[in-house]
Amino acid sequence: MAGLKLPMRNGKIEVNEFLEVPGFEGVWAVGDCALVPNPKSGGFHPPTAQHALREGRTLANNLAASIRGGKKKPFRFSTLGQLAAIGRRTGVANVFGINFSGFIAWWLWRTIYLSKLPRLEKKIRVALDWSLDLVFAKDFACVTAQRSSYSRAAAASAQRNTLSAAPAAANSSAA
Repeated sequence: MAGLKLPMRNGKIEVNEFLEVPGFEGVWAVGDCALVPNPKSGGFHPPTAQHALREGRTLANNLAASIRGGKKKPFRFSTLGQLAAIGRRTGVANVFGINFSGFIAWWLWRTIYLSKLPRLEKKIRVALDWSLDLVFAKDFACVTAQRSSYSRAAAASAQRNTLSAAPAAANSSAA
């Protein structure tokens, strides 16, 4: 991308409301690499998956319209909400302007995440893993390094070799 000399701002490619790169015919950008103007706020759309999915649909329609000689549509979208898992069975959410937290926010985050997975097989695997996680305690493995008699002998031998090499090195530098 650096070789194309595209218009950039804050490390993102500037695009117009149709998701085209101004001054570069046939070049489009979406997602977190694009700076998409938001005429409603006067700023830019956030680089979230929620927006990127819809930007992709708009771009596909605009690309088809461009090829067919049709009319392109500007990207228009308002954030539906934000969700985050912040710990064991705890989350925070803002959905349609309503803030809430705790187990319900965490559960909603997981449900939406699960719905966005691409294949039924993957959804079943993740749902099963999460269900088992609810029933069973966290599986921790603790590995401790306990020195065996062999490793203690090797460490002592290495220390003796280092100590005996020090006087020889001092004698050779003196000569």
